[in-house]
Amino acid sequence: MSSAEMEQLLQAKTLAMHNNPTEMLPKVLETTASMYHNGNLSKLRLPLAKFFTQLVLDVVSLDSPIANTERPFIAAQYLPLLLAMAQSTTDVLVYKNIVLIMCASYSLVLDLVAKTSNQEMSDQLCALKKFVLSHWRTAYPLCATVDEESEVEQWLAEIDRDIGVKLATIKFMSEVVLAQTKSSSGNEINSSTIPDNHPVLSRPALENEAKRLLDMLLNYLIEEQYMVSSVFIGIINCLSFVIKRRPQTTIRILSGLLRFNVDAKFPLEGKSDLNYRLSKRFVERAYKNFVQFGLKNQIITKSLSSGSGSSMYTKLTKISQTLHVIGEETKSKGILNFDPSKGNGKKTLSKQDKLKYISLWRRQLSALQSTMGAAANPAPAVPETTAVTSTENILDQLKILQKYTLNKASHQGNVFFNNSPKPINNTYSSVYSLMNSSNSNQDLTQLPNDILIKLSTEAILQMDTPRLITGLSIVASRYTDLMNTYVTSVPSSSSSKRKSDDNDNEDNDDNDNDNDDDDGEEDGNGYPTTNNKKIKLETADELGEEPEEAEEEDRMQKMLQQEETAQQGAGDANQSTSTKTEIAPPFEPDSLTQDEKLKYLTRLTTKLFELSSRQDTTPVKSPPPSSSSPSAILLDNDDDSSSWLHVLIRLVTRGIAAQEASDLIREELLSFFIQDFEQRVSLIIEWLNEEWFFQTSLRQEPANYTKWSLKVLESLGPFLENKHRRFFIRLMSELPSLHKDHLDALKPICLDPARSSLGFQTLKFLIMFRPPVQEIIRDLLLQLKQEDDGLQKQCDSLLSKLQ
Repeated sequence: MSSAEMEQLLQAKTLAMHNNPTEMLPKVLETTASMYHNGNLSKLRLPLAKFFTQLVLDVVSLDSPIANTERPFIAAQYLPLLLAMAQSTTDVLVYKNIVLIMCASYSLVLDLVAKTSNQEMSDQLCALKKFVLSHWRTAYPLCATVDEESEVEQWLAEIDRDIGVKLATIKFMSEVVLAQTKSSSGNEINSSTIPDNHPVLSRPALENEAKRLLDMLLNYLIEEQYMVSSVFIGIINCLSFVIKRRPQTTIRILSGLLRFNVDAKFPLEGKSDLNYRLSKRFVERAYKNFVQFGLKNQIITKSLSSGSGSSMYTKLTKISQTLHVIGEETKSKGILNFDPSKGNGKKTLSKQDKLKYISLWRRQLSALQSTMGAAANPAPAVPETTAVTSTENILDQLKILQKYTLNKASHQGNVFFNNSPKPINNTYSSVYSLMNSSNSNQDLTQLPNDILIKLSTEAILQMDTPRLITGLSIVASRYTDLMNTYVTSVPSSSSSKRKSDDNDNEDNDDNDNDNDDDDGEEDGNGYPTTNNKKIKLETADELGEEPEEAEEEDRMQKMLQQEETAQQGAGDANQSTSTKTEIAPPFEPDSLTQDEKLKYLTRLTTKLFELSSRQDTTPVKSPPPSSSSPSAILLDNDDDSSSWLHVLIRLVTRGIAAQEASDLIREELLSFFIQDFEQRVSLIIEWLNEEWFFQTSLRQEPANYTKWSLKVLESLGPFLENKHRRFFIRLMSELPSLHKDHLDALKPICLDPARSSLGFQTLKFLIMFRPPVQEIIRDLLLQLKQEDDGLQKQCDSLLSKLQ
């Protein structure tokens, strides 16, 4: 940066900062941007990029000398240039500044898009956001992503590289979550300020993206197998801001943190034991500080909205206390006071496990990119290029509808124009139309659902009760007429068919008499009379009795007579065709898509668990004998309110063939059990036994049992303590089948000094009462003996029982 141009820019920046920065700084930015695009200064592109990104960051930051009203426009102006720099740079500082600029300005630009409906600005913002988030698990811009998974060591080398950029990206993700989530506070930008019918932004899509990003941060804490302490600490610190400013995320964040097991993380490749111990200690301190922050600010309380809130409060409080004790012990002993020859009690991952880790990394990155791609096009039903045009068409259609309605209302008074109790045909429009007898040329299907709902609710609110009841009565009469026409037409057709068959068999006399007695709607020849004519004439007579609006009703009567004539002519040509025309077909609902089925299944399952949570806190009295609610009977007949759960277990194991749908319910079951596993151990055992029995009875491999029993043990691992001895021994003893993977779940417990007695007592019980697993236990004890010399005495004691 020794060139004359760079010196001039530095002087211009210094001068602008001290003299009228509001006007001077934007000019310095424009000059720098033009110099960056100048091909004659290619050697200065990197210094210019560093200078430009740092200056933009200074301008859009909270402590910027620029007015708050000008910052969004400046940030939006340079979005294309920032994206081009991010895609082409190889310098860490430049890329990190770009990410920090997004942290400071994302909510500002999003609010500007919401106010101006600028599609181009929205596309630029989404493109830069997608690019930044798609690289958060890589070492970009230091090196490109490795294409071959076989280059494992090169993959693993990227885990702890470029930590500064990773931390900036985590901060950006938290800012996106805050900006795209609802908030009751009016002092900050959030998704509640975006209208439902915004032509550019889709509020549901933005909120769903925010949930996915929050889940990705939590899943990183849970699924990352290596001890990347800086990233863990950065995520925990950012979550503290999210949970403070968006209280509705409390349950989701706390549930994720309870599954974050610091002891299960492996040391980074090539790092020393001391590095691992320090990293673990720092993460534990951050975890403890987060819990203390939540308790101090009344975020983590016993009165959380979920039924599991009290258990979360208890567990997190215990974790905080335990981590505090561990920290004090480490401080008193000294973290350097350990024997390096014993190692840190953790083995490195095998080659196969490393490949699995890389495959998981790829899937997570692919999911993130698909999420960003979906958010970039939030309204698939309406092309982006025609969004504004569609909005204009909707406004024009609403104006036409308003003019038509006001015209009818001006002379209609309190009487509906079309109050006939009989519909013209069997369409929905004829059943519900109260304004015109045929067609008002108002195609409301072109309007969005939210506008139709607003129109309907507003009309109902403005209408007086007697008139509303009158309108509903007319609609009900039309439905009744259609149903009666359908019911009477079907027997007539059947009777006509029987009559024709009997004439062919030369039994006319007896059958004619029978038919005359059974069906009074046939003529002397045995054919059904045309009741249509009678119905239409009655309708015409009724309409003729109305004294008001003579001209309009005369016109409607002429239309009815014309329609009657046309239908009568068609009946003379083909009687069966006429009969079919008068029969109202049954209304068949549209079939649901797979996503809709899963959505409703999730809502149903969640509702069941909510009912259970309510009954856990408020006992329900037995219903009276006259109660007709099946759900109430199912839930109340069992003292522990678990009848519905028995049905749900049987349903998921045998009643649902679709694996995706059944796994969705299994996830909810697992989450429900973990919330209070001691009290629900019988239900856990029942579920897993049902899984094992059903598949083995069909002579199949119990794949579902193996998968979900391991998930149960994995989920229980972080919560088990020595006081849970009876619960855990019962669970392990009553599982229908035990394999090596099940017993490997005991390994972390045995290696944990605070819980080793729980693990060894369980192994001792299994040795005594489940002999088929003794060989597996022998191998496990030998492994424990090799990995931790302090467990040699306990392992030898159990090995002696196996001899």
